[in-house]
Amino acid sequence: MLAAGIDPGLKGAVAVLDRHGVQLAEPLPVLHGEIEMGGFAALLIDPRPDLVVIERQQAMPKQGVASTFKIGRNYGLILGALQTLGLPVLEVRPRQWQRVVLRGQPRGKEAAIAYVAKRFPTVDLRPGHCRKPHDGIADAVCIAAYGLIELEGGR
Repeated sequence: MLAAGIDPGLKGAVAVLDRHGVQLAEPLPVLHGEIEMGGFAALLIDPRPDLVVIERQQAMPKQGVASTFKIGRNYGLILGALQTLGLPVLEVRPRQWQRVVLRGQPRGKEAAIAYVAKRFPTVDLRPGHCRKPHDGIADAVCIAAYGLIELEGGR
């Protein structure tokens, strides 16, 4: 069984896991400030996940109208691409996947990075020799781990 996780922000990522480990973990392809849908779709054609879990997006307090619109647009484009590919999708709120995957740990970006570094040490959290770990990749791996738990019946 394969589960994909998507952190849909412009600094987000996609990850694909099976019970043996991470098959894919990389930043979303971005071109001119938008997610490049052809490159995104290519990431999920092969391997073809049994379930795609995407972090649900919503407007945040004090967030500007333009940024809210941009987040919603990219989120909608991702959902449309997933539907076009015929992939089953589960939308999940951050608190929901964090409660399951990061059980007993503090929640947040640093906790997700620490979880992935410990549980999946082969994942490159600093692609392109970034100075800081890529929290989008860490979140996507954690979201995919949540998807794998869902596929296995919540175990």
